Amino acid sequence: MLNWKLLLLVSVIFKSQMAGETAVQAPSFFDDKHTLSIHGRVVNYTQNNENSFIQFSTVSAAGIKKDTSIYIDKNGTFTANLPHLYSGDFTCSYKGRFYTFYASVNEMLELTIMGDKSPKGNMTENISCKGKYTELNRLLFDYNVLLRKHHFNTNVDIGNKKQNDAAFCRTRIKRMTEEMAFLDSFTHRENKADGTFKIWAANDIMYSAANDILFFPFAGKLNTTIDFPVLMTYLATIPVNNKTAFGNTTYYLFLRNFSRVIQQIVNLNPVYQREIRDNGMDETGIYLKKIDELSSGLSKQVLYYDLFLSVRPQQVDPFLNSYYRVVTDTYLKSIPGKRPANAAAGAKRFNVVEKIKQYKVDDTLKKKLADIFAAESGKTIFIDFWGSWCAPCMSEMPHYKKLIDSYTGKPISFIFFGVDTPPENAREIMNRNGIEAKYFSLNNAEIAILTNIFNFSSYPTHLLIDKNGFMHARPWSIFENGVITDTVKETINKLL
Repeated sequence: MLNWKLLLLVSVIFKSQMAGETAVQAPSFFDDKHTLSIHGRVVNYTQNNENSFIQFSTVSAAGIKKDTSIYIDKNGTFTANLPHLYSGDFTCSYKGRFYTFYASVNEMLELTIMGDKSPKGNMTENISCKGKYTELNRLLFDYNVLLRKHHFNTNVDIGNKKQNDAAFCRTRIKRMTEEMAFLDSFTHRENKADGTFKIWAANDIMYSAANDILFFPFAGKLNTTIDFPVLMTYLATIPVNNKTAFGNTTYYLFLRNFSRVIQQIVNLNPVYQREIRDNGMDETGIYLKKIDELSSGLSKQVLYYDLFLSVRPQQVDPFLNSYYRVVTDTYLKSIPGKRPANAAAGAKRFNVVEKIKQYKVDDTLKKKLADIFAAESGKTIFIDFWGSWCAPCMSEMPHYKKLIDSYTGKPISFIFFGVDTPPENAREIMNRNGIEAKYFSLNNAEIAILTNIFNFSSYPTHLLIDKNGFMHARPWSIFENGVITDTVKETINKLL
């Protein structure tokens, strides 16, 4: 049973939805011209390879996380200009500490972080953020510290595969209820806790739970039994449509995951195979039908947007008329025409060595990277950024030997960049899978430089550099059922 405190908070959220409906439905709710400027300083700063960058993470309207690493100069100062499509939260990490902020679009923030001599205890002693939402951010810092320290009666073990789907979802909803009660207690103690904070925090709790609920039934298994009525039962009182949640990154992640789950259910559950056959063996129409049934308003537009970005253009292009009929937000409406034509496209062309050399950091931080790429001059380079902690990365490893062997004697180098993986572990993994290729372990500064230059945030990431040293392609996937995809094979062969 959900307690009265949870029901009250959900009631507050829905009342706020009705009040804010007109504002959210505005044609230009999202705008890619919106940015967030941050001027910051690390106090008591001494530069080294492990603290030369501070990382900020934003989430797009499609629920795609964008990590931006910003160089901290020797004086401890830094400036960041981040994409910020909507007023809402973003995160910052520095030396293993994670902070959540709330900011409006086109805002300028002043950020101060204590360095190596920072005091322990209250997070507000370690960081200060001045801007439009100074007080709200102070509440966020205190709230997140206390939330992490609080002992909840219900423990959620998302890695325990012995529990069935329904049992896990009930447990996760119970934990969500306890977290809502904690939020209620916190806001009563904080007399200055305003409505923006309360609604943001309640939505963050709900959609963090919802993302776990969407993940668990499909983690490590082909779930052929779950259908849409069951899925909505698992989500319980968590709404798909929530006009107050467009300032929460967890909500955009939820909508992205919800879109993926719709696709998985339609493709895996035999109940929907007849619908697919009746639809000319085209699943896309069924995906859109389910989105129409389960969502409305701007939430539906974002789900359409996510679907049209995630599915191959040739599969969704016949439904563009439906897209333009449903999607009225001017930013979301412009996206279909910006999609890459195929999986190997979409990479900006630049000379890699030159870009590394021009990158504005101390020369000692980038020399190794420039030397690695310069040494491969005249060869095509295949790059894999991976880590032993990354399940998709590890699933690719057994297939690399066959790929690399097929290009023996050809002017191509295979380079594996290890992220957060000890060299001895990486070598053991590569040897176990028979991978004969170059391996380089990256420190934090090198990771930050390369993720910025190549503009990626997720792993594994694969890149192709041509024989003249220019960035050529970023394949979406390398293997299909253990075999290199035709698109990637054709791209490599054209470069040789």
